Amino acid sequence: MSEDKNKKVDMESGSHMKAIMEDTKDDPNFYGGNIEAETKAPYRDPIRGAAQTRIAHMKYPWDLVVRAYEQRFPKNPTFFPYINNTEILEKKETETTKYEVRRVSIDPGMPGWLKSLTRIHDFVFVEKSTIDWKNKKMTLYTENETLSTYAHVSEDCTYQQHPDNPNWTYKEQTAYYKLKVRLFGIEGRIEQYGGYMFIERARDALLQEKKQVEALKESERLQKQQK
Repeated sequence: MSEDKNKKVDMESGSHMKAIMEDTKDDPNFYGGNIEAETKAPYRDPIRGAAQTRIAHMKYPWDLVVRAYEQRFPKNPTFFPYINNTEILEKKETETTKYEVRRVSIDPGMPGWLKSLTRIHDFVFVEKSTIDWKNKKMTLYTENETLSTYAHVSEDCTYQQHPDNPNWTYKEQTAYYKLKVRLFGIEGRIEQYGGYMFIERARDALLQEKKQVEALKESERLQKQQK
């Protein structure tokens, strides 16, 4: 391949990355209705590194969305087949709150030869979740265990009753990427790529989340009919 062709590929790749990483709204048709989502422009947190935020307006009640979320664990092969295992590390519950710390193992989504090369067959992270049933708010904090020597990857996510409509749910999640090692001056591009991957995964996960909420809604409807 000539030098000009190499340059053209790099420029096309860079422009594609830039288009994805800018402040944009998702195509509502992607979710088939009932969800509006957008990606905010990336920024850098002075402590936690490169940051990327996603916001979703889910036209489902908060209680239903949270009940569906809890059904992901320990495994949910129908909607979240990449979750391999879940281990509960800590659990506290009162009449109005529920706190859990779980270690989750997921499939890293790499081809078999790359798993063998890197010896990474599972990607493990720890998630801390707090559900406030009274105030209709669930907060999640997640950080990686796998490759933690080389990078710190963390995420804040909040589900709360929508401020504009009590029958909707407002979801906001921010992912942070910070490398702990120097890699020939390309750390910024790697962190940027991490943001790009977060957007792609978040879109797919939101679609699966919608399907799971719809399935739970239908299941509960049928149960009520049988009573």
